[in-house]
Amino acid sequence: MTMEPEAPLGQRIAGIAFPEAGTLAARVIHRYHAAGTSGRREVTRQSRRRRLVPAAAVAVVLLGAIVAGSGMGPALANSSLISPVVAGLLRIMGLSPSQDRVTPLAVSATSAGQTISVLAGYADSTRTVTVLQVSPSGAEPVAPTLTDGSGSALPSASVAPGPQGHMILSFGPLGHPSPGPNSLTLRIDTLRDFAAGKGAGGAVKQVSGEWVLHFSLPYENDALPTPPPGQLGRVTVTFTFVAASSTSVHVRFVTAGATLNDLFDLPSIQPSCDAGGRCAAPPPPGGAPFLYQLLDPTGRPVGDMVNGNPSGKGEGQEGSVRVEWETLYARGAPGTYHLVVTWNGNRLERDIQVR
Repeated sequence: MTMEPEAPLGQRIAGIAFPEAGTLAARVIHRYHAAGTSGRREVTRQSRRRRLVPAAAVAVVLLGAIVAGSGMGPALANSSLISPVVAGLLRIMGLSPSQDRVTPLAVSATSAGQTISVLAGYADSTRTVTVLQVSPSGAEPVAPTLTDGSGSALPSASVAPGPQGHMILSFGPLGHPSPGPNSLTLRIDTLRDFAAGKGAGGAVKQVSGEWVLHFSLPYENDALPTPPPGQLGRVTVTFTFVAASSTSVHVRFVTAGATLNDLFDLPSIQPSCDAGGRCAAPPPPGGAPFLYQLLDPTGRPVGDMVNGNPSGKGEGQEGSVRVEWETLYARGAPGTYHLVVTWNGNRLERDIQVR
């Protein structure tokens, strides 16, 4: 599981950013931002190469479909404290207010004429998610931090903007979670006000202040058994995490033994020619580029909600033979899901039991 938006998955995203994500879900936004500072890499996925829709655009499309769709009614009926806008943003993250342990919150802090309110939160084995609203400007937090009761900061902050000044902040998982309430502190000292436009120097206006918000979230351990590793020719595939919520399946794995170019840019096969310039027909292609997909219990491919790989080609240093992959899929009915990974004529299959 990436995208080429303008700075979203912090960066702007819809893919959530996505996922479980980044993990994904929001790790995608965070990673995209990081990628934006060093130059964007080419996006590849599915058969050959395609670019994902900009995160912000995806978020708007998904949110519009969610809020307008009739399917939201029953969920909101069981989540009266969570507004349709908040529920829509959570669904982009693969969360259902009526089925997951989403906690409605009402915590606010005001500074520099701006009020930041925490409206809902969720924590599981891969991420910690909060939904905020900034008013009156709708400005976005810059480098927010979330610390647990011990004062340890959670990793991978990312921001996914939504309508009416709403936004999702997504962080990594709690370091030492308890099944009961987990005390958290959100700190923000800078807001980036895109609506105010750019100043004389071309920079977006920033608002400095001090916003400190305290709240607690329960912890949902939704991790599933990790499938055993396997081989794709010379490439070793190691699954590092699998989780399933009521609406999503989250998969992380690592490939070792081939660079991104090895995985995607297979060398072309040239015909052999003699000294007289006569060439024989080229042999058939030796294989296909790297591809992985999740199949539902009926055998149909599952769509990915958030692709946590900032380039679409995985996460890894240039030239590295170790590449990290991560995707948040939209799950359907419970049953046996099938993860299929192929490369250069090799195939690896693993089952994931989703209840």
